[in-house]
Amino acid sequence: MKIELRILSGARAGTVRSFDQAVVRVGRAADCDLRFDAAADLDVSAHHAELRQTANGYEVVDVGSTNGTLLNGRPVSGKAQMHSGDVVSLGASGPRVAAQIGSYTAGTGIRRQSAKRVSVALHAQTAWLWRILSVAVGLLVVVAATGYLVRRHHTSVSQTEIDSLLAANRTAARAFQARLQGAQDSALSSEVRLRNETLAARAHGSGGKEPSGGAGETTNLATELARSNAMQSALADMDLPAVREENDGAMVLIAAEIAGHAQQASGFSVSRDGLIVTNRHVVQDSAGKATRLAVKFANTRGWKLAHVVRVSPDSSVDLALVQVDDSGPYPVVSGVSSSGVDVAVGAPIAALGFAPGGDSAAVADDAPARTTFSTGTINRALIGLLQIDAFAGRGSSGSPVFDRHGHVIGVIWGGVSAAGRVVYAVPSDRLLPLLPPAVRESVDASRRDTVRRDSTGH
Repeated sequence: MKIELRILSGARAGTVRSFDQAVVRVGRAADCDLRFDAAADLDVSAHHAELRQTANGYEVVDVGSTNGTLLNGRPVSGKAQMHSGDVVSLGASGPRVAAQIGSYTAGTGIRRQSAKRVSVALHAQTAWLWRILSVAVGLLVVVAATGYLVRRHHTSVSQTEIDSLLAANRTAARAFQARLQGAQDSALSSEVRLRNETLAARAHGSGGKEPSGGAGETTNLATELARSNAMQSALADMDLPAVREENDGAMVLIAAEIAGHAQQASGFSVSRDGLIVTNRHVVQDSAGKATRLAVKFANTRGWKLAHVVRVSPDSSVDLALVQVDDSGPYPVVSGVSSSGVDVAVGAPIAALGFAPGGDSAAVADDAPARTTFSTGTINRALIGLLQIDAFAGRGSSGSPVFDRHGHVIGVIWGGVSAAGRVVYAVPSDRLLPLLPPAVRESVDASRRDTVRRDSTGH
């Protein structure tokens, strides 16, 4: 039995594929039958769902996806029978796929009903529709009148709310800027200041009246101010200068060339002999592994040759290990968390890296590599995924994400622009198993803390 799948949203919207097989695999991985964009459709897991043929057509089965599968807006628990016209959503905010089930060969389509049956059915349905329409018109009048009164009240209080949020945001901004002065990161400080000035200009841009976008713009502005306030308040409690002091020297600018295409990214050292963590997509793609690879440690001027030693065997874990050819010793990050330290929703984080295209991406042989911060808070902490609500700064692939203790809790691999920016990272519990045993023991922050407590009696 055939199934026709039309992608309604996402990077591949408009694509139509037909299948006539027992199982249709859906996801971002290369071996999926209905494959989504690996870089853009980030709500879709590598292996997200399967459409399995049954005696009655097809059923949809979630195969352990990160964001879940929905059928006509309802979460799929285990499996669910599908019918023609059903819509499958890959995650609540992910791509949607419409399904048509049956044979589409010319001359074997669905038979038309006789003209008489169509006429009778249409008359019956039209009678119901007219009755429903009459009720709907009456309700619409009531709703419109109520909405007008509610909107008048909303408009009268929204500017007061905006003023209050703006005042709170200014207070939080002063505390956060004080932290940034100690962190010596002018790029991040300037970007934070620009973001706050933009919010203030939007709030005052209409002379104290409701913003030109109407009630919707007022609501959006209030949401952004509240978000900015919460972020800056959380980040003001994070000791950014200490995070930089403990880890900056271990940050690494990576220059890779794959099939003649050159790119730059970030990484960080986890061993004294120069074992570096970065993303798999930085050093390997469908064309193969990097043919040329060089690294430059933060605050140094010279490039060092390196080579790829391992990539994660799990296609959903975007991690790789790179080894510097020259012998060390090299700086090492202060620790890698294996126990999920400070990854509760709303917890502040900071990432150190080399922003692509910025001053920090120093490509000249005699130019020192300078890192810059990206900051934000944890938006979601799921199995296999950290989602970060980034406030300011631009992270780069391979940048380590630090908690308030200066320990690595994730490795950035991508992100999307939204109201602000959403950043995705591989959690550190997926990194530690990739490391050699000796390196894993030396950087495991939880083990270090346990050893320190045992030795001091605290």
